[in-house]
Amino acid sequence: MSHCSELKLLNGLGVQVVVVVSLFGTNVAQIVASASDAYYLNDTNSLDKRQLGIVFGALMQLSVLLPTLRHFRFINIFGLVGTTYTAWYIVVAAAMHGIAPNAGQRTATSMRNFYNGFAVIMSAFGGHANAIEIMDSMFVPEGYTRVYGWSFLYIFSLTLPHSTAVQLAWPDQALHNGNVYGILPLTLAKQLSIYLMLVHQLIAFCLYSAPLYYMCEKALRVHTKPIYIRVLARLPVSLSVAAFAVAFPFYGTINAVVASITSPLVAFAFPAAAYSWLHRTTARQQACVRPPPSWMMKLFGGWTGIHALNVFIVAFFIVDGTGFGMFYSFSQFIRDVQHFKPFPQCYQC
Repeated sequence: MSHCSELKLLNGLGVQVVVVVSLFGTNVAQIVASASDAYYLNDTNSLDKRQLGIVFGALMQLSVLLPTLRHFRFINIFGLVGTTYTAWYIVVAAAMHGIAPNAGQRTATSMRNFYNGFAVIMSAFGGHANAIEIMDSMFVPEGYTRVYGWSFLYIFSLTLPHSTAVQLAWPDQALHNGNVYGILPLTLAKQLSIYLMLVHQLIAFCLYSAPLYYMCEKALRVHTKPIYIRVLARLPVSLSVAAFAVAFPFYGTINAVVASITSPLVAFAFPAAAYSWLHRTTARQQACVRPPPSWMMKLFGGWTGIHALNVFIVAFFIVDGTGFGMFYSFSQFIRDVQHFKPFPQCYQC
């Protein structure tokens, strides 16, 4: 069987389902986050979170009018400016607040809280580097590894410092509030951050919804038709995302559910399994275009050790990430639905 055929086998229906769930859930999170962020713009809100969710859900429907995202780079860079400013604004705000007593000694209060946090951490470490720059690099494939590596490091500079700072400054509040803006004091810096993040979330919705639109167009065989016909195929997708976001605006829980289903598989298990499968024979190993680094080969004792490492990665993330992660995140989702009911007027207000 050829390399191409094996990759098609690995990239089968199961992988596509995982990707669809990931994109759908990520788009839901953009609408939920936009409504929640806008709610904290001031202390006197004329709209509740449910009404804001409907407003932003309607606004996101404009994404169906974009014919392609091939030349989306400039707008995406503007979105990255927003996330960079916000991440470091939070670090400064937390530093000014100071470390809470015994903050470094706090632990998860239950297995459910532990695995919900673990799922979100896996998402931050494994998936956030898949940005528009990586899509562009596919037109110059030899630059993919370099681009992915730098983007991965850049994402670490955003996710790790501010997440750690919030947990040290407001450990108890962070446990019960899924949006950091509900914790931070109202200042001009906070309002600027919210406006920038609203723009970022609109951009992110466009980026993550586009693959869903293209898949729906292909399924309905209208992908070669004019845009006004393709819009009709896209609307059911965007409307269903908006409806789900308004019905279940449980931001932290939604992130944990999506992350537990997708991140362990897409970011860790599938790549490790695919790499070992494609290089399972001596001939394949000798013809490997991008072999493991020499220090890694020496550390693990050659290809046998590399395959053993990949088996461990696959087993760990499927059992601990997807298995336990899905169980506890879905249990939290059920608890939220039972407590807040579908279409809550104001979740965590």
